[in-house]
Amino acid sequence: MTAPNTPHRMQGVVPQAVEILGTVANDLAPGTWNFIQENLCDMDPGHQRGLARAYVATIKRCRNERLEGVYKGSLEAEANTRLREYRAHYQIHDLCLTGSDRDLKDFSLERAAECRSIIYREEDEGRLLRRVAAVLERYGLEWPTPFSKVDERRDLMPLLNRFKCNRWWMRQIRRLQALEVERVKRLRGDVGAGRQLYCSDWNVKRLTRAIVRNAQTLSGVEAINDDGEVFTLDELQQLGVANPEIRRSELMVRMRGFEEVAAKYGHKSEFWTFTTPSRFHRMTKVKNSKTPKVFKNPKWDGSCPGAGQDWLSNKWASIRSKFDRKGIRCYGFRIAEPHHDGTPHWHLLLFFHPDEAAQARKIARHYLWKTDSPGEPGAWRHRFNSKAIDPEKGTAAGYLAKYVSKNINGTGLGDLESDEDGTTSLAESADRVRSWASAWGIRQFQQIGGPSVTVWRELRRLGPEDDQVDEEEGGALWEAVTAADQGDWCSFVIAMGGPSIPRSARPLKPAYWIQSRPIGTEGVGGVPIGTDTSGYGPAQESVKTDSVPKVYQGSESVHVPEVPAFIPGRAYTEYGDLSKGKVFGLWVLGKPVLTRLQTWIIQLAKTSGSDWGLNQRRECAALDLC
Repeated sequence: MTAPNTPHRMQGVVPQAVEILGTVANDLAPGTWNFIQENLCDMDPGHQRGLARAYVATIKRCRNERLEGVYKGSLEAEANTRLREYRAHYQIHDLCLTGSDRDLKDFSLERAAECRSIIYREEDEGRLLRRVAAVLERYGLEWPTPFSKVDERRDLMPLLNRFKCNRWWMRQIRRLQALEVERVKRLRGDVGAGRQLYCSDWNVKRLTRAIVRNAQTLSGVEAINDDGEVFTLDELQQLGVANPEIRRSELMVRMRGFEEVAAKYGHKSEFWTFTTPSRFHRMTKVKNSKTPKVFKNPKWDGSCPGAGQDWLSNKWASIRSKFDRKGIRCYGFRIAEPHHDGTPHWHLLLFFHPDEAAQARKIARHYLWKTDSPGEPGAWRHRFNSKAIDPEKGTAAGYLAKYVSKNINGTGLGDLESDEDGTTSLAESADRVRSWASAWGIRQFQQIGGPSVTVWRELRRLGPEDDQVDEEEGGALWEAVTAADQGDWCSFVIAMGGPSIPRSARPLKPAYWIQSRPIGTEGVGGVPIGTDTSGYGPAQESVKTDSVPKVYQGSESVHVPEVPAFIPGRAYTEYGDLSKGKVFGLWVLGKPVLTRLQTWIIQLAKTSGSDWGLNQRRECAALDLC
């Protein structure tokens, strides 16, 4: 029940939050309720309850400190200050990051319209860039970087096309929303063992909703190939590495294959763990506690998991550079996963020549320990940990099996049912780890050395019975396609020249296709190219339009000069960047081998009950060969 001093109803605030605040109602002045309502009313229910609990916790702490003679101020002063600070993370000018998805979409449409108005009105490029940059800075967004080098004749077009696109704005706002919510949760100490493991519950629910939303969208879109076969995009997605079980299986096949390669070459396997310094960790576990308990780390300097990932990446780059200077070659896998409070650490399964393993350990320890606060207690023991894998006690792939499963879908571990804290199931743990990686933009898995996995996947499309593969000629193509067809990563690595040679020296490379004209135009054709796309540029074609763009200001419409358009075809992205092309097959010793022989037409499913945001049912452009 709420206390007498608590309003029975606060407009825009959920009853649960009012009830939580009612536990300290007698400590608050009547006017404080208006302040609380103003700061909570436009947030979603989950954030309202969370900030209400944080407000009450601050009041109770200040009350205890007053009884001990430590705190002599007003009980609600510090609580109000903290609520205002938390609110500042969520409110950036007119953007409320805790608003509904509909609110964020409306905001994106407004910002795109604002940028279009600036672009159409402003003729001076310098002033145009400054004004658009001011819009980005207003909301703390970074200037976008084009995906490729931009044609000098169109140097501003890819940037301006992004600013005019409400979908680009929506992606930036959703990313900003996930980061800011996670920062506030870490600041309050909500993320940790026994609380919200790895990442906030809010971001877990956000990713779950996104997966459901994407599945519904893909189920409403059909792909039709040249043979007339029809599939939904959701069905096709489940056949590739987007399917968590297929992704896990492929990773384990590649890890096991590297282990077999090491056995053939007599290489030594090492299991390394990299951990960040104490200043990156928000929470610290209570030792020897029967149940998971944590407390706030006094050494934390405000760093986020993204900063911790950057620290690990920079250290690994220094280590690899030193390896190159010393002539040390290694191959294997790297897995990034979170500590209980979301701070990242790395597990690496690496294979070395036996004479180089000890020197490699010494180099890694030097960069991880001595180059950054070496005097920190426990740094020598925790910053870098290495284990030489004994084949008699377990396989190298077996060491990583738990980490792979826990970071993907939590399956394939036999009788193991819960995570390290003993309270979270492996399936739930995997969901939380994926949400953590999605929120902070952290790459979970990375192959180190070895041949291209793109070549492996393309060969599995081909098969040894294909007419392009001649068994009598043999050679690298026959050996590689046979190994890929059998799922034998070890034989594939050997057919590709071994684990340590540069990718430029390997006999098989991915081949890319750039469409010179849009699908459906007269003379449609494509240019097969290798990894260097600089020599192939499509001709720009101006398109004369009858309509002149207009910008509306109040009730008056303002005509702007006609902006020439061009047909980008497949050589450019939707924003006008030079495209990297689409994989169509492989280069085998300078000769092309096609692995994608079907052209697919994408259209809305006839059985779909929704137009998925389109104004009408229409056929879309054909995809590249796949």
